[in-house]
Amino acid sequence: MSFCYVRTISIALFLSIFLFLNN
Repeated sequence: MSFCYVRTISIALFLSIFLFLNN
């Protein structure tokens, strides 16, 4: 498994939620 790939998706989801809450 590519841990970097999973970490990238996790960060992307976190940023999406963070931006959504800011709006």
